[in-house]
Amino acid sequence: MKRQRKGTVGIENTNGWLRLRLPRSVSPNGKQRYIYLNLPDNNESRDIAREKALEIELDIRRGTLKQIEYYLPQVFPLPPVHQG
Repeated sequence: MKRQRKGTVGIENTNGWLRLRLPRSVSPNGKQRYIYLNLPDNNESRDIAREKALEIELDIRRGTLKQIEYYLPQVFPLPPVHQG
C-alpha cells in the first residue's frame, strides 16, 4: 500500500464500517484521531467519505478546521424497530 502525503485524511474500513483517519498534526496532543462515519463500506458510502475527507483536508490547509461533529454525514436515522 502506498504511503499518503503528510496532512492527508485517510479512509479506513473497520469491521465493515467506514471511518476517517485524521492527520496527527490536527490533534492537540499529537495522537491519532478518527471520525467514525456510521456508514457501511460500500461504493455509495465511500463516495460520501471521499467528499468528507476532501472537505477536511481543505479546512486543514485553510486553518479553519471545525469540531469533529461538524463533519459527520447528515443521514436520517432508521425508524425504530417495534418488537411484538
